[in-house]
Amino acid sequence: MMLARISNFVVGRDRGGRWTAMASNGLEGGYFVSRAAALRYARLETGREPGAVRQATSPIKLSLRHDRLGAEGATTEGRGWLMLDVGIAIGFALLCLATGMILS
Repeated sequence: MMLARISNFVVGRDRGGRWTAMASNGLEGGYFVSRAAALRYARLETGREPGAVRQATSPIKLSLRHDRLGAEGATTEGRGWLMLDVGIAIGFALLCLATGMILS
């Protein structure tokens, strides 16, 4: 098991109502389908360190530091793929599975 880099995370909603988790260093985070998914991600990233995940009291803005994303020389267009939301991917997989079960 790989040890997580300890970083503080803030979990809350953005102005659009989307659940967001963002690291204090600005290098990690994403949008999530639920509060539980955002908290699960943040807790896993912090190694479940007590006090490392906080709930936002006001809307938060996800602003990842683009200077640290991607490989050297990567174009700005390619960096968007790095922000894949695991919650959305899992949700899509479950939707496909449920649809397959209904149609079979």
